Amino acid sequence: TEKWKFLDTTITFGDEGILVGDTVSNTGIRISSGRIDFIDNGSIVAEITGQRMKINRGIFATSATIGEHKIETIAGGHTIWSWIPR
Repeated sequence: TEKWKFLDTTITFGDEGILVGDTVSNTGIRISSGRIDFIDNGSIVAEITGQRMKINRGIFATSATIGEHKIETIAGGHTIWSWIPR
C-alpha cells in the first residue's frame, strides 16, 4: 500500500484500488476494478458497477429526469410529472 498525505486529504493506492479521501470528514471516492464507491462518514452511500448507479439516499433539490420522465417541484409544494419525448 502506498499512501500520500496532504493537509486534509489522502490518496491511498492498495489492493482495494485508489481511495481519495478527506481525513477530517471521513469522505471520499474509491476506484477499484469494475466499481466506484462514494463514501461519507466511513460508509458507502453510492456505488457504480455494471453500468448501474445505486444511491442509498438522495435529494434532488429542483428536479429529476429518469428516462423520458421528469419530476419537479413548483410553488406551493406541488409536484409535476412530465413526459419528455426524446
